[in-house]
Amino acid sequence: MGRRHGIERTYLKTSAICSVLLLHALTASASDSQDAAGNSMELHAAYTVNGEPVFGTNFKTKTLDDLRIAHEAGIHVVTGGKKLLDVESEMGRYCLEHGIKVIGYLTRHTIGRPWLRQNIGAVETEIPIITRRLPRGPAVVQIDDELIRYEDATSSALLGCERGVGGTQASKHEAPAFLFWPQEAAAEVAAVKDSPNLWGYWVLGDSRGYLRSSLRALYRIVKELDDHDHPVCAGFPGTQHLRNFGPQMCDVMILYYYPFAREGYRREHTTRSTQWITTGAREQVPGIPFIGINQGFWEAEGSERHINIGEPLTPGSYGSRWRISFGKELAACSRSP
Repeated sequence: MGRRHGIERTYLKTSAICSVLLLHALTASASDSQDAAGNSMELHAAYTVNGEPVFGTNFKTKTLDDLRIAHEAGIHVVTGGKKLLDVESEMGRYCLEHGIKVIGYLTRHTIGRPWLRQNIGAVETEIPIITRRLPRGPAVVQIDDELIRYEDATSSALLGCERGVGGTQASKHEAPAFLFWPQEAAAEVAAVKDSPNLWGYWVLGDSRGYLRSSLRALYRIVKELDDHDHPVCAGFPGTQHLRNFGPQMCDVMILYYYPFAREGYRREHTTRSTQWITTGAREQVPGIPFIGINQGFWEAEGSERHINIGEPLTPGSYGSRWRISFGKELAACSRSP
C-alpha cells in the first residue's frame, strides 16, 4: 500500500508542480489574443476553483482512499457522479470538507445512445433506429430540433410516434442522427445542480457519431435549470471531433493531448495537432476557454497492477491508474513553436 500510494502521489505532485508555470495561455487578456485574421479577440475569463487555477484528474475516483491521494497531491477537481456530489455520503462529505469540486458526468445523455438507421421524412410514425440504451415508451425523444412522442419501442424502431410535439416542427432527418431524451437529462440536472460540490458538467468524451443536436439540447437544459452558472465542459481528442463543436454546446473545451508515448516526446500531436484544434475551435466560438488533459494510457514495463512501478517517474512511463490529469499543462503545448 505504501509503495503504490507513494508512486501515485509522486506522479500527481510532480504534475502539480510542473503545471504552476503553465497557466498564461488560459488566462490571456483580450489584448493578448488575435483571431486568424489578426483581429483582437475577447477571451473568456479563466475558470478557477476557489480562486485557484483548475488542476484535477479524470481518473474515476472510486474510493475514499483515491480522494485522499488526489487531495494530498494538490488536486482540487475530480470527475464523477452522485456519490461525490451527495454531501451525505462519505466521499461527498470528504469533498466538501476539503474543497474538492466535482465535474458531474452527463455523458450518458449524449454518448452511446440510439441513432437513426435510415433517413426519415416528416410523417413516419414508425422510426427505424439502431439501439443501444433505449427508454421504453411512452416517452418523448428529440431528433435534431424536433420533439417526438412515442408509445413503445422495440430493438429496431420507435412505435406509435406523434411528430412535432411541444411546439416543434415535424421535419426530415438524416441518418445517423443520434436521439436525445430531454426529460431524462432535465431530471438528472435538477437532481445535482444544487450540490455544493458541483463545479461543472461533463457532457462529451470521445465523440463518436454526429452529436451536435444532442449537445445543443443538453446545453439548453443546463442553462434553463441551473441558476448557479456551472460551466458545461466537453472533451475533444482530435481535429476530426470538431464536427461536434460549435456555439451553445459547451462553455469550456477540454482537450485530450498526449505529450509522451513509449518512444518519447510526441511533438506532432502535442504542439501542432493541439494548435489546430484550438484554432478551429476559436474560429467557431471566439474566446472559448480551454482546459488540457495530459494523457498517457500505458504503464511501466513489467507492471502487473496497472500502475507505474518505476521510480523516479520519467517521460513515457506514466502509469494508467492516475493516467489523466488536467488543468494548467495546456498552456505549454499551445505556446510551443
